[in-house]
Amino acid sequence: MKIAILLGSPRYQTSITLQYVLFLKKKFPLHEFCILQINRQIKNLEENQAAFQTLLDQVKGCQLVVWASPVYITHIPGPFKRFIELIWERKATEIFKNKYAAVLLTCNHHFFDDIAQDYLHAICDDLEMKYIDSYSASMFDLFEKIERDRILEFAANLFEVVANNQTTFPVHRPVVNQSPEYNPGPLKAKVDIGDKRVLILTDAENENTNEWRMVNRIRNSFSGPLEFHNLNDLDIKGGCQGCARCGYDHTCFWKGKDAYNEFFETQIKTADILIFSGTIKDRYLSSRWKTFWDRSFYNNHMPTMKNKHVGWIISGPFSSQWNLKRAIEIYFQLQPSRIAAFVTDEYEYSAEIDDRLDHLAKEIVRLSQDKRLIPVTFAYTSGMKFFRDMLLGNPKMIFQSEYKYFKKHGLFKKPKRDFATRILSLVLKHTGFRNKNWDKVVNAHPILQMQKIIEKEPVPDS
Repeated sequence: MKIAILLGSPRYQTSITLQYVLFLKKKFPLHEFCILQINRQIKNLEENQAAFQTLLDQVKGCQLVVWASPVYITHIPGPFKRFIELIWERKATEIFKNKYAAVLLTCNHHFFDDIAQDYLHAICDDLEMKYIDSYSASMFDLFEKIERDRILEFAANLFEVVANNQTTFPVHRPVVNQSPEYNPGPLKAKVDIGDKRVLILTDAENENTNEWRMVNRIRNSFSGPLEFHNLNDLDIKGGCQGCARCGYDHTCFWKGKDAYNEFFETQIKTADILIFSGTIKDRYLSSRWKTFWDRSFYNNHMPTMKNKHVGWIISGPFSSQWNLKRAIEIYFQLQPSRIAAFVTDEYEYSAEIDDRLDHLAKEIVRLSQDKRLIPVTFAYTSGMKFFRDMLLGNPKMIFQSEYKYFKKHGLFKKPKRDFATRILSLVLKHTGFRNKNWDKVVNAHPILQMQKIIEKEPVPDS
C-alpha cells in the first residue's frame, strides 16, 4: 500500500511529528510511505503551480492520505492551513475525493488537541475523503512502550480498513455560506473612547467584501484616535518554527527579520481594546490569521493580553462553526481577557448587523471603563494548572522565563487540605458514620459556611 504523508511541521529531520511517521515506516516495511513536506515548502507551492501539481500527482498515486501535523495554539500551523486553502483555490479537490484519510497529531500533553483533530476530520469530510480515524500523540509518547503499542494498533487498523475497502461515513455537514451582502446604514451616534487605546486589526483583502464594510463601520463608530491595521500589510516573513528558542528569554527565531514582534509589543500589548475581524475560509479564519496567532507563542504561555477587552467581527457561517468559536474563546480565556461580543454577517437585513456592531462598540468601551474582574472558566483554571505542572518538570529547562513569571506571581501553589478536612477524610472511611452523616458533612456543611460569608457581607449603600 502506498501512503501519502502530508507533513505540516515547519521542521524536517528535527520534527517530532516526523519521528512518529518514521517509527510507523520501520514497523510496517511492506507499505510505501511517501513523505511530502508541506509547511517547509509552502511559499514554493503558492508561487509555483508546477510544484503544487507535482505534489498533487504524488497524492493521486496513494491509497491512503495521512494529515500529519504538530498542534500550534490548539490548531494546525498557519502554513499547513494555507495548503488546505490552496486545494480549494486551485480546484484540486478531485485529487482527494474518495481517498482514505487519517490524522496524526503531536501535541504538548494533548493540550486542546481535540480542536485540531476535529478540524482536520471536517476537512476530510469536506473533501469527500473516506476518513478512518485520528491519533494524537503527546510529544514524548514514543519513549513509552504502551504508547508505541497504541500508535501501532492505530496504524494497523488504518491498513486493515483500506485493504478491506471498508465503508466510512462523513460526520460533518458541508459548510454553507448564506450571508447576504451587507450594506451599512448611517451611524446613529459615536462612542466616546475616553482615554482608552483602541486597536482594530483586520485581514480584509479588498473594500468590496462584507468583512471590510463591517470593520469600516465599527472603525467609524468611535470618537477619538484609534489604531487601524491590516494583517496583509504587516511584514510577516514566515510562521512559527517550533524551535522553542523563545522559551529561554522570549527571543523569537524571526526577531529582527520581520515586523511581527515589534508590532505585537507596541500595538497589541499596549491596547486596552482589541477588535479583530476575519473571514471564514473552509472551517477556520484565514491562514494569515493562524500564522499571526502562532507567532504570538514567542510569549510562551504568559498572559500577555490579561484584562484586555476583545471584540470579533467575522464574515461567513460562524454560527455553524462551533469548533472555531471554541478555539478563539480558549485562546482569550487563557489570558484571561474578556470577549465583549462576536458579530457576524449572517443576518437577513443589514440593519440587524448595524445594531450588533453598534452594540459591540458601546459594550466594549463600557466594559473597559468599568474595570471589572474578568470571569475565568475551565480553560483558564485547567490551563494554569497544566502549565504549572509542566514547568515543574523537564520543560523548565526550556521555558525559564515562564518559570520565573509563575514563581514571581505565586502560580506554583498547589491545593492543600486543612486539618479539619484531613480528620473528616479519616472519619468518612467508617461505614456507619458515613451512612448516618453523609448529607450533614458533604452537603450541608459547605452550605452553612457559604451562608456565614453571605451574612457577614455588608449591604452596599443605595
